[in-house]
Amino acid sequence: MSFSPVYIQAYSCLSPAGFGIQTLMVSLMEGRTHLQSGLGSLPAELDRDLERLRTEKALKDQDRVALMGVLLARSLPRMDEDTGVIVGSSRGAAASIESFIAQHLAGQRLRPSTSPTTTASGISSAISRDLKLSGPSFFLSAACSTGLFAVIQGVASIRSSLAESFLVGGIEAANTPFTRDMMAATKVLSTSLQEYPCRPGASDREGMVLSEGAGLIHLSTKPSSLAIVGIGAATESSTLTGVSENGDALQKAIHKALRSAGLNPGAIDLIVGHGAGTVRGDESEMNAYTAIFSGKIPPLVFHKWCGGHMLGASAALSVMLASEHLKNSETPPHPYFEASHV
Repeated sequence: MSFSPVYIQAYSCLSPAGFGIQTLMVSLMEGRTHLQSGLGSLPAELDRDLERLRTEKALKDQDRVALMGVLLARSLPRMDEDTGVIVGSSRGAAASIESFIAQHLAGQRLRPSTSPTTTASGISSAISRDLKLSGPSFFLSAACSTGLFAVIQGVASIRSSLAESFLVGGIEAANTPFTRDMMAATKVLSTSLQEYPCRPGASDREGMVLSEGAGLIHLSTKPSSLAIVGIGAATESSTLTGVSENGDALQKAIHKALRSAGLNPGAIDLIVGHGAGTVRGDESEMNAYTAIFSGKIPPLVFHKWCGGHMLGASAALSVMLASEHLKNSETPPHPYFEASHV
């Protein structure tokens, strides 16, 4: 299958480590985690930056998730006016939705901006309006894969000539009471009091740590040093959570990506894993890699031990971190592993 590369022009992120991909890389390479409280949250200085945005008339009613998108998008190099925006989230405007539902149930009158600021597509629209971009703008949601599906949709949209440039990625700000209780009910949250409460791939892993963050990537047809040369996707239909014993959908997606790139498994230099730290999810993921690579798995990196699971934003950050690892020819440690795993 012939695949025309789409190029990465720029990217950046917000994470519990702070602003920018280099800030997160420093924490990773130094083996530092930001999850000691059992929750991944943006640092106080970023909270203050987000609150300052609320002083702007056009942004005063926006949910935290949209403000994170605007703050991050403003930091990227200027884009052509006809650039499109494809940004997703797993939970959307969670804080506003929960607050407005509580007001509604209490019999309070809702403000006129309730609908546009809680509509899922309002996140990408807020970014487009703020940057004065006129290209196609839409929202998508695919749970933890949201960030990757935004990249895939951006690549496909560029190749179908919807625009020559797209800003894509994922944003999540769902550290809310309802989301925490909902996740706790699934029994996938870590209750560990260890220094590293999220321990992807480790035999003593207990679960994921809920977090928040954002990752935006500028894609275009203009050649650069970073190219997306293949894509693949699949759907898991056998379980409610999309996790089968052998990671069947993941295997199919990897096969499709390799085929579209014209590569075989032996050509892969690095895998940036999902690695949420859940017992069943990590096992399913590893089974998929074992099958694809015939037991000879390439170097494998997990990141969520550092910044937690940012749900819809997590996969977009994985794309950036993979790019950084390849550019710098270095990968971070997994400081929580026992010596036998290293």
